[in-house]
Amino acid sequence: LFEVEPGALRCLLRASCPTTREDLGRGFFRVLADLLDGEAGPETLPRDVPVRFSSSAKGGLRIAAVGLVPDLTLQVARLAAWSAGGRIVGDSAYRLTAGVLTGILETDPDIILLTGGTDGGNEKIVVSNARMIAESPFEGTVLYAGNAAVRDEVGEILRNKKYAAAENVMPQIGEISIEPAREQIRRVFLDTIVHGRGLDRLRDFCGADPRPTPLAVYDLVSKIGELRPDWRDFCVIDPGGATTDFYSNSEAFRGADGVLLKGLREPRVKRTVEGDLGLRISAESLVEGARDYLRDLCGERDFSYGALEEYAAKVKSRPEHIAAGGEELLFDGLLCEAAASLAALRHSGSIEASYVPAGKVYLQQGKDLRSCARLVGTGGFLSRFDCGEILRRAFRRAGRSTGEEKIPLVPENFRYYRDSRYLFPLLGSLAGEFPEEAVTCALENLEAEKI
Repeated sequence: LFEVEPGALRCLLRASCPTTREDLGRGFFRVLADLLDGEAGPETLPRDVPVRFSSSAKGGLRIAAVGLVPDLTLQVARLAAWSAGGRIVGDSAYRLTAGVLTGILETDPDIILLTGGTDGGNEKIVVSNARMIAESPFEGTVLYAGNAAVRDEVGEILRNKKYAAAENVMPQIGEISIEPAREQIRRVFLDTIVHGRGLDRLRDFCGADPRPTPLAVYDLVSKIGELRPDWRDFCVIDPGGATTDFYSNSEAFRGADGVLLKGLREPRVKRTVEGDLGLRISAESLVEGARDYLRDLCGERDFSYGALEEYAAKVKSRPEHIAAGGEELLFDGLLCEAAASLAALRHSGSIEASYVPAGKVYLQQGKDLRSCARLVGTGGFLSRFDCGEILRRAFRRAGRSTGEEKIPLVPENFRYYRDSRYLFPLLGSLAGEFPEEAVTCALENLEAEKI
């Protein structure tokens, strides 16, 4: 419950309960009753108090990205999906084959984001891919955001599918235009997510649509950079139960002497989400994917790696479990460190030495986060505990993970801030209506580590 004050939002009360996954409305009204000190219902809510809400139901919108060139249209499709609050469950470049499409469909995507070709560019492969999808058993939504010259033809080919179209995500080489695709993805989110798990009842009660929770945080991260020049180079990390989300607001390429950009110049504000890096539902996949890292950590601290595997299986089956302390709390710290290291590595770009006739040059691919001076930790675990040193270890490990010839561009020297009241997702839902107030409230409630 927030009070709007001149230039700021003040948090009056806060309540929480474990997610009621089968019926999200039950948890919602339980929290609302706690805030209103009684039974929650339409008659108990003051008429002049609007309710805004977000949801990451189903673990986020599942998106498969299909593009033409991996470093161009396919990468832009990924950026559009991530920034809209979705998560990539499969992707493909060039011409789709039956085997590749079968593999994509096995990931059960809600959306296939079909891109490819600049406006007036390649047509044959885009049309071929549309035909492959049209002939497949895919029952979700196909969102076309590729070459505008064949948009009508693609729409006709996919006329028997759930279909939506947006402007080309890359109308010219090197030009990124993801906002129209993002808006279409959000509409599919509402159609897909709201009609289930009690969210339609919440929408009727609140008189407003939910926002995807990752999109709400993305909007807040964007507003912080816009309205606070001193916060123009920062990252936010959120290791949750199912995924680890990583956000950055910084210049992607700084043009140092001898460094050339390979591929796209990524946007200033970027989000990535890792569906295999979670501290509860995805704990087993995290332990498997970070096996060497976690074995090393367990060896350094004289823990049993087998016991960590058992703990991961336990919390996967009981995602509401909160570590009671002792060994379990230490295990959560290990999982968090591994998830943060891999998420930072996947979000960041890299510099690699290359040799040309003129001599040795360095090629940068992706985003350079080394100048990010601030890091915000949010989410259940990072909000409860001061984990600045855990994250520094995680990023140092990521920074030396690929050898001397390829240097990961992860954050290096930063001050750590903890979202101790776990307000970022909540304020993200208010960032559109109250941008200055939401930004001020978000930053004033961060706990900065002592220097």
